[in-house]
Amino acid sequence: MGNIGHAQDAALMKCMKTYLDMKVSPDMALSECRKMSMIDCVKSLAGTPYVAFSIKEEDGKFLVDVGNETSRWMEGKTWDQINCSAFQKGPYRRQSDKYAGMFGSGERSYEWFRQAWCTKSQVQLEQPYSLEEAKLRCELGVEIAPKPVAPKPN
Repeated sequence: MGNIGHAQDAALMKCMKTYLDMKVSPDMALSECRKMSMIDCVKSLAGTPYVAFSIKEEDGKFLVDVGNETSRWMEGKTWDQINCSAFQKGPYRRQSDKYAGMFGSGERSYEWFRQAWCTKSQVQLEQPYSLEEAKLRCELGVEIAPKPVAPKPN
């Protein structure tokens, strides 16, 4: 169990003691304390920076996966800025468009990658946890790591 689970356990025990001292039944105390604990946990996580975890380690590098939410997928240069190298054989999204400018026109293409090889086993992103992600993380009481995705065939 992660640090979140241990912190929740300590808060739950403190809450239980308070209710039991007020002569509330143990079942009712547990029910109320679980609700309060969940609410507090979600409030503390929602809006904090999202942490992406590694799904694999190989040769001292970690394959970090930012999950299914495509708004978190990053371009190669953005991965480079956080000391990671985009995993080009993994899931990615591509968009191309035409442009016209003062110095000519042409086509440009963008690629966003879900995974990257990093020197650390987790990376903190600027995007915050959504309310649903915070709720899930608190319900599980552990760190949420995305499920591994098979690489695309060459």
